[in-house]
Amino acid sequence: MLYSTLLFKFVSYEFILKRATTKILCFGDSLTAGYYMKGHMFHPYTIKLQSLLNKDGNYQLENQGRSGEGTTKMAERLKLHLSNNPSKYKYAIILGGTNDIGFKMPDMVNNNLKLMHDLCRDHGIISLAVTVPQHGQESAYSWITTIRSQINHFIGKYCKQNNISVIDFSTRIPYTSPNDGDGEIGTKIWDDNLHLTPAGYDLLADLIYESLKPLLLLHQKD
Repeated sequence: MLYSTLLFKFVSYEFILKRATTKILCFGDSLTAGYYMKGHMFHPYTIKLQSLLNKDGNYQLENQGRSGEGTTKMAERLKLHLSNNPSKYKYAIILGGTNDIGFKMPDMVNNNLKLMHDLCRDHGIISLAVTVPQHGQESAYSWITTIRSQINHFIGKYCKQNNISVIDFSTRIPYTSPNDGDGEIGTKIWDDNLHLTPAGYDLLADLIYESLKPLLLLHQKD
């Protein structure tokens, strides 16, 4: 009888743990994939973020970063992914737009980002938006700054209207070139004009956690 009672308690506890797992989708391009060393190595921000979340509860991250992908392909992929995985995720972190800047079509990027957040909402997922980071060639090509700023302005406005948390990658982790006065900092954080080093991706994880944790605490009460 005692054995049966203990077994029942163990099985029940195991079942509760499985139910309590909160799944978080991390969706984006090479910056989500953790690309560095020209794509020969990867160190996604999800490594550090997972370790931070492990202290708070039972959370499981799924990294869906794909190098070289623009927001049009991202939106198509997200639509298919969510259709194939209904009711799987509680949260989604969306980072995209860098690979589209060269096309000089900010409205297209904005529409695609909106579509991805709308897809999340339609599937009952709480999305978070990450701003498009600075680019190493902006000092030489001001139009890059202009396009990026237009996209980030849209992200801020749209997210405010729809009560979506914004993770401000752009201003919180500014690009620093090795040729600048803070070059030592730059080489520790930035691997090239677009991508971070492992230390940089860990810093991005800290930034994301800073915005994600209040949401996790808020919805633990639900």
